[in-house]
Amino acid sequence: MEGTLAVVRGRLIESVAPANIRRTAHAFARVIVDVGTGDGRWLYRTARAHPEWFCLGLDAYAGMMREVSRRASRDPSRGGAPNLCFLRIAAETLPAGLEDLADHISILCPWGSLLRAVLVPDVPVLRGVARIGKPSALMEIRVNASAYRAAVGPDAGDATRLCRRLQPEYARAGIALTSCHTAATDPRTSWERRVRRRRHLVVVQILGLVLK
Repeated sequence: MEGTLAVVRGRLIESVAPANIRRTAHAFARVIVDVGTGDGRWLYRTARAHPEWFCLGLDAYAGMMREVSRRASRDPSRGGAPNLCFLRIAAETLPAGLEDLADHISILCPWGSLLRAVLVPDVPVLRGVARIGKPSALMEIRVNASAYRAAVGPDAGDATRLCRRLQPEYARAGIALTSCHTAATDPRTSWERRVRRRRHLVVVQILGLVLK
């Protein structure tokens, strides 16, 4: 049975039925879901750049999303983004009602339990995330290299070895990994921008497709 979803609008938390989110999302050409969205600034920039896309940010901590969700609620002429929505949801406890929604699922600079879930990996958590995706939806995970080494340990190995280790467990979760690679790159999220101020930004990028 579907419950309600907690939509963050500045300091307000509104209860909304999942059917309302789905109905809104289906009016757009493409749906982007960012899991562990943090302050939501990357998703806000994406929504502003692509008004034909519906952008949905999920995070367990509403406080991080307050400022950007408040900005998004303005009129578009004043910086608003009516195609952007933030939900207070932990990746570990994704509710029913968001299945087969996303064309693209991103997990950018995860930390804590979400970081462990993508690298250990945690099959039930990943299976819940994969359910959000449509068949063949792209899943994109970016972990900065220092966080990767801290989570996996000194024997982490290179990206090719990582891909071989992750593929069977991701397949159990309904995700076919297509590539893992390490690259120097421009920052997307606020955290990546902070990392780049201290040192050259290197990320481990994991790509896959949702299986149905």
